[in-house]
Amino acid sequence: ELIERWLSSIQIKGPDQGEGLAPATFAQYESIAKHQILPYLGKMKLRDLNRTRIDSWLKTLQTTTYVTRNGATGSYSANTLRLCRVVLSAAVKWATREKILAFNPVRDSRPPGGRPRAQKHAMDEGQARQLIEKTRGTELGALWALMITTGLRRGEALGLRWQDFDGESVVITSQIKLENGKIVRGDLKTERSKRSLRVPKFLVADLETHRVKQQEYFERLGKPVPKLIFPNSNGNAIRPDNLRKRFLTALQLAGIEPHDDGRSWTVHELRHTAASQLLNDRMPVQIVSRALGHSSVRVTIDVYAHLSDKDSEILADSMESRYGLEDVTE
Repeated sequence: ELIERWLSSIQIKGPDQGEGLAPATFAQYESIAKHQILPYLGKMKLRDLNRTRIDSWLKTLQTTTYVTRNGATGSYSANTLRLCRVVLSAAVKWATREKILAFNPVRDSRPPGGRPRAQKHAMDEGQARQLIEKTRGTELGALWALMITTGLRRGEALGLRWQDFDGESVVITSQIKLENGKIVRGDLKTERSKRSLRVPKFLVADLETHRVKQQEYFERLGKPVPKLIFPNSNGNAIRPDNLRKRFLTALQLAGIEPHDDGRSWTVHELRHTAASQLLNDRMPVQIVSRALGHSSVRVTIDVYAHLSDKDSEILADSMESRYGLEDVTE
């Protein structure tokens, strides 16, 4: 009952409203409450909720497996477990404000572990070039090239309209996302995600060609020409979760092999490819952070900290060129 009362007390942000919780965030909290909290703690009386039971709940989740939509077996990541703890803590904190509980026992619980976050991978320059060249001129070829060269998020790229492209740059002001299984146009992830990005010249030409082909296609069908740059065949927004199927087809067409562990490339790794290549080219992290629309430079540094190995090598080479001595060992 506590969880339901807390959820009903949350103000959900509507269109053009500055206050409240974003609908997607509320849906995430609601899902965690339904699947990770209530099945384990739902029958427990509030007076029995203590640190020991919360630790036990988190430990149970840590060893729980589930079946994904494609039939694979998964386990909860450390980030997911931490979010479960955050959601429970928010509900209990609300209860303390309402004088239902005297204190918040979640604060004393141990932050959970979990399986390590999957390592992000980036295509090397050869693979990225291969994907761009082999899919050039296909229905979504310009989309893959745009994501590789600008680092756009999936929803940002799918949400682009022709009015957002001025012949030189794309302006990102909104994104396409799923809410309760429906496609909606919503706010960006952070305020800094609103940005303008120059498009490489070769891609400007490809986008103009794409525009002409798109117009001809829909005029032949007798349908209105879509406002979206990358719509589906009906002129509507492509579902973000369906884009993966199209991407796998593009990878096959380009002859891009899966990762060494057999895992397929993901659409999001195109964004990671853009960021990694910019940082490896010694682009200032502040510029890369703005291009990616990160909330802060710290986020960029944390996400791409693994690239510091190359930084270390470059620094060592720099010092070697300055102060390196000839080998005097016999």
